[in-house]
Amino acid sequence: MLLSVQRERARPDRCRLEATVVPEGTLPAGLRLVARWPGGRRSARLDGAGCGRLSGIPLAAVQALQAGEAGALLVEIERVDDEGDAMG
Repeated sequence: MLLSVQRERARPDRCRLEATVVPEGTLPAGLRLVARWPGGRRSARLDGAGCGRLSGIPLAAVQALQAGEAGALLVEIERVDDEGDAMG
């Protein structure tokens, strides 16, 4: 997974995160990008190119991740079933 983070202009204490999955084969349908940090969570479906975009990620969580703090920000890909429930 390739990650890119940029600060939001309108909210300097928040970031926009973009993740692109680089698979060895074809990506299955129904994948979701999920970001979790203490006290928060954001998610978005991946597009056909395997890319997901999230906004409103706290800058402090990104900085803690960059500093190597465990559990500061977890970014993962989950499979979603037809009803929209994450399968993990």
